[in-house]
Amino acid sequence: MIVWVHFGLVKFEEQKATVPEGAPFYWWKRIAPALEFGSMHAILFQMALIPLTMSRCSIAALSETVLQDFVPLNRAVRIHIHLGYVMVLIVGLATSLFFIFFGRLCAGGQQDFCDKFRQEIMITGYIIVAFLIVIGATSHFRHRMHYEVFYAIHHLVFILYLVTVFHTVDSVQRNNERNRSQTFKWFSSTILWYVCDRMAMRINHSYKARVVSASAVRGSDGSRMLLLKIRKPVLFQFKPGQCAYLKCSAVDQHWHPFSIASDPASRFLEFYIEVFGPETWTGRFWDLLKQERDSPLDDSRIGMDVMGPFGTSLGKTENFSHGLAIGAGTGIVPILSMFKQHVCSVIRLSPTEYFKASDENNRLQMDYEVARDKQKGSFAGRFATFWKKRMDSYPESETLTRMDIMQRSIKSVIVDLQASDASNNIDAKMLKWAASNATRSIYGVLLLAFISILGVTVFGLTISWNTVPVEIYDGMRTTLKIMTVMFQVCFAVPVLFIWDGNNFFAFIDFAMCLVSIPADIIWFNKYNQQETLGGVDLTLFAILTGYMIGRLWVRTVCHRQSAWMNGGGMKRLEVVWVARSAPLISEIVPEINALWDELVSKWGMEDALKVCRFSIYCTDTEECAVDQLRSKLFKTSLYQQGFVHFGRPEFDQIIENQTLEVIDESRTSSTLLVFCGSPELAETVRRYHVSNSMLAAVTGHKKHQMHFISESYGGVKKAKKQNEFPDGRTCGSADKEEHFDATARKAKLSHSDFEVPTF
Repeated sequence: MIVWVHFGLVKFEEQKATVPEGAPFYWWKRIAPALEFGSMHAILFQMALIPLTMSRCSIAALSETVLQDFVPLNRAVRIHIHLGYVMVLIVGLATSLFFIFFGRLCAGGQQDFCDKFRQEIMITGYIIVAFLIVIGATSHFRHRMHYEVFYAIHHLVFILYLVTVFHTVDSVQRNNERNRSQTFKWFSSTILWYVCDRMAMRINHSYKARVVSASAVRGSDGSRMLLLKIRKPVLFQFKPGQCAYLKCSAVDQHWHPFSIASDPASRFLEFYIEVFGPETWTGRFWDLLKQERDSPLDDSRIGMDVMGPFGTSLGKTENFSHGLAIGAGTGIVPILSMFKQHVCSVIRLSPTEYFKASDENNRLQMDYEVARDKQKGSFAGRFATFWKKRMDSYPESETLTRMDIMQRSIKSVIVDLQASDASNNIDAKMLKWAASNATRSIYGVLLLAFISILGVTVFGLTISWNTVPVEIYDGMRTTLKIMTVMFQVCFAVPVLFIWDGNNFFAFIDFAMCLVSIPADIIWFNKYNQQETLGGVDLTLFAILTGYMIGRLWVRTVCHRQSAWMNGGGMKRLEVVWVARSAPLISEIVPEINALWDELVSKWGMEDALKVCRFSIYCTDTEECAVDQLRSKLFKTSLYQQGFVHFGRPEFDQIIENQTLEVIDESRTSSTLLVFCGSPELAETVRRYHVSNSMLAAVTGHKKHQMHFISESYGGVKKAKKQNEFPDGRTCGSADKEEHFDATARKAKLSHSDFEVPTF
């Protein structure tokens, strides 16, 4: 928007000098070109950002830095889609305005506007619009077409960039009749960055790999799944949640991304690949493996190229005390990697040493929190003293004091509240105070986000209006002064009265508030003298305002919880898997069960449950498939210990139980909530997470924080008739596995790499 306003203002003033007053269609000629010119540069700004969202190597590298805490790198694909749709929308609006404006003037008898429809710059403009329509339409329907088709069409965007360059290098520019604003200046640097990123992908992150084993399973709903295991290249180092690109030359020459299911420390890469239609890559790969089933697998024919790792991890587990990971369907794949990593790290330790270190860490954390609470306070001590007196004004109660609220579980407090007279009970008074405090905290986060947006607006408009090559109006200067003061006051209020003043940045914040006063006096004096800010003033303004925006954004997106003093990674990880395919569960559970049995054999059941749990919910509606799953899993320890359920889980209850257990265990905690699955279910889990966090805050448990990360994906598949498969088989025969083993005749994998026999 700021880019649009800047260049629109430039064009508006240019038109004022070239269009005489009283000319036909005077205001049309003043306003329409300004809107067009601003829209063009807004589009160029979008085009400059899009290559950065496609730089996979850069995103993967930056995701392991502190930048991941402030920038949503795990949402790079969504940002890419958003930028593309916004660009198509702006182009559509600008094109409509162009035809209305030129058509109106052409119909009004101005022949020069009629001739412009056939100029070279207009022809390239038509091509750009056509390309964007095709790219935008195929992007919207990408889930309803073959991946290879979408991938090929989407690469037309590079031709679009090339045409955009020639768009402003037309005959008028080449003949020096007019100096046009050149488009390549906007996106040449980001395109170069993207090219370097792709070269690094192909040269530094591409490996040859050997297929170790592959098995296939059919679901009772007609779905098919490939379980692929390849030998991991030595230099291929990844983290749970990241993906790899696979290419099988025997199928085609396209790369396809898949999440990794194996432990990062394993010697193998495991992939669980959902098979779609027969003409897709997964369908052809399925058929290729079926052809090799009855003969030795030829590595030269089934050779696999691997490129990666790319994407972002599922969170830095070392920053959290507990974890709750929920996977839906094939969304369990990246979570399995996290599960294996956690269990393997735990198995290496003895229970005695592990729990001793955990207890010591809890003690240190509690001492740290107690000491930190005593030192908390803002620069406005009188405000803190007043608030403390207000808290101490509440009478003590034998049934419930403020400290009792901090120690009691959410559910018990709510039950007591419902069973009592809320108007006369101290419990209700305490809960009302806690609810008010929690509500203020939520509103505070929203307010900080709004102030950050205000700061970005002030920053952009100040830079724009002081560098624009036209005279700005007095009202614009007044607007800048008012918005600048509003932003700085909004920054000073939390610095002085709300934020903790016992850290280094608090003093820097306070210093910036003081510096802003004389700086505003100098800058506003120049505004009053009809002057603009020079290079030095703008540099100082950028430093001052940029720092304030950065601090506000950090306080908005970062955890309220102080850093978790973790001594050895996540203390407990609970995994919940929901799948509607009983055969898929029967294929994957043996590997999970083998790892669980190894943990139980070394730690014992009681201690194992303190560090890890794995619950499975089968929602398959085919009774025959469910019965066969029961018979196959009947002897497994996961089934016998009640971790396998048949029916839909109550996600809200699962999240609440996790919070209650953590509250009972420790005074403070930081839980990582991960969801991988469909976007619709991700939104449901997110709502439950928000409700649970609000309930925890209302009942006085603000020091038990839960951080939510979701990875949503999925395509649109044609519905199949139940109990029927593409080859005509029914449930009784379709749930049989098809297994293709590349090493059954060659080598046997060790148990430490979690190889389990196919049953």
